[in-house]
Amino acid sequence: FKPALGKPSFQQNQFGGALGGPIVKNKTFFFADYEGLRRNTRTLSYQTIPTADQRNGIFKTAAGAPMAIKNPYTGAVYTDGIVPKSEITPFAQKVFGALVAPTTSGFANNYQALPRIPSVDNKGDIRIDHYFNQRLTGYFRYSQREFNQTDTPVLPLPIGSSDSNGNVNIVNKQGAGGVTYTLNPTSIVEVRLGITRSVGGKWPVQLGLPNMQDGYGIPGLPTDTELGGGLNTQAISGYAGMGRRNSTPQFQNPTVINPKVNYSKVFTRHTMKVGWEMQTIHTEVLDFSPQYGQDSYSGQFSAPTGAAANNIYNVADFLFGARSAYELTNSFVAQYRQRMNFF
Repeated sequence: FKPALGKPSFQQNQFGGALGGPIVKNKTFFFADYEGLRRNTRTLSYQTIPTADQRNGIFKTAAGAPMAIKNPYTGAVYTDGIVPKSEITPFAQKVFGALVAPTTSGFANNYQALPRIPSVDNKGDIRIDHYFNQRLTGYFRYSQREFNQTDTPVLPLPIGSSDSNGNVNIVNKQGAGGVTYTLNPTSIVEVRLGITRSVGGKWPVQLGLPNMQDGYGIPGLPTDTELGGGLNTQAISGYAGMGRRNSTPQFQNPTVINPKVNYSKVFTRHTMKVGWEMQTIHTEVLDFSPQYGQDSYSGQFSAPTGAAANNIYNVADFLFGARSAYELTNSFVAQYRQRMNFF
């Protein structure tokens, strides 16, 4: 059970501080705080990837006997389990040529990795309170938080693995302020306004690498630098997904405007409070996949007639370029609008 690459690790540092006090004596006061978090983790992951022989078109059973393979396009059957190199697509040769080698022998769980996942989290607040006079007070507060994480793929670049969220970025900014006016000893009016802007999304770590057209000779997929880059999702059933996560890039960026007004009245034994509040929410949503395309290999078209089902045939399908499914979705940023009033 000893990992081939060392032990998992977890390192975390958390720190911060707070400060407050008067700016103008008996009039204006401030408070500020900050908190930071730094975390680095390495978690042991096991993946199943094609062996060196399988990548070169040499197929054997677990016992070492030749495994017959059929060319799904010509019908030719290779009883010796060796696919002629001329029948392996250039795309498959390039992908498997760049794929990391197994770290252990065998057909299953033959690759171990300890990918480093760094996280940086910073957040802070600052607040100002001001005393105008005996009847009127006010405050303003600004808060911000930013979180960044790199979800390093288990399979290293340039191939990458489709279970990686890539570069995750979340930013929350909020400004809020208000005044409280005392009409008389038994009634007050409160006016508040809050504005929040959040940006949260994930982007593949492969952005910046050659796109499918330039890097692999596959046309018809996005070449825009905001979408294209690296290997798209290649899903060989029974094996680790290669390429990018099919749901990235992805984001939801809401802006919230939240005004409210309250009136409170104290009677001898009762208190009455009435008010109005509105929320306006504008959200930009990019959550459609696969924007960069996905190829799936699960049909086992390379299995000779009468052969028992085996995921190894899906690897052979990949060599021949015999996809069971392929998908591509247009990239579209939806504008979601919400209006709410409360009384």
